[in-house]
Amino acid sequence: MTDEGTMDVGKSRGQVPVEQSIEFQERLRRVGGDATLLKLEGAGHGFTHNFPHKYARETLRAAIEFFTKQLVR
Repeated sequence: MTDEGTMDVGKSRGQVPVEQSIEFQERLRRVGGDATLLKLEGAGHGFTHNFPHKYARETLRAAIEFFTKQLVR
């Protein structure tokens, strides 16, 4: 499970352009991995440390859903 803000344009140090996350998801799937990419429209980089933030809550919900699916088989 990976999340990516669509406004994370990858121009500053440490940022990751959304295209890199899309490619990562595609490569994982090609080798048989189960990958989910959550694109957060309007999110920038580094929002998950601020839990009250709506993007952090959305990411946590998606991660719980993904890991529950993976671990409860």
